[in-house]
Amino acid sequence: MEASSPEWYEIVAGIIAIPVALIGAVYTISLIRKTRLESKKLEIELLKVETESKELRDALSVGQKKELVPQLNASTFQFIVLKFIIFYILLRAWALIEDAFRFLAGGAFLGLTKSGFVSPDSEFIVAIFYVISNVPQLFYWIIFIGLGWSIFRDANDLLGFKLKDFFSWTKKP
Repeated sequence: MEASSPEWYEIVAGIIAIPVALIGAVYTISLIRKTRLESKKLEIELLKVETESKELRDALSVGQKKELVPQLNASTFQFIVLKFIIFYILLRAWALIEDAFRFLAGGAFLGLTKSGFVSPDSEFIVAIFYVISNVPQLFYWIIFIGLGWSIFRDANDLLGFKLKDFFSWTKKP
């Protein structure tokens, strides 16, 4: 097999391909540099906007801030209402659990007094059963404070109130 020499168009394509590849590499490097400069410029502009908005927020009085509070966000409002409904249903269901627990504790106390194991005149035993029958109420208040505080905080955020200002005893001038 004899090696054939390349055709004229293959030689021309090879001659043209080398400078085109070099020009493409130079152009790619310049585009990368330009992109980096544009991203730095964008970062600087974002920092300027952030500092200006922070200065504007700090400079506004409380009355001006209330005017700038946007209208209530409907989805956030609906979420808070949904949380309240779940909170209410949970507390109502817990009240049923409390009643059932009191019924069982009262039945146990009555059964033990009728069987003679416990004297109904013993104040200590009556106090023990009273405490046992009111244990679910402790969990009721834990649920109430845990979920209620979350709803209270979300409602204040939605309305634009700060809890720190809400509970402050002294007013700042």
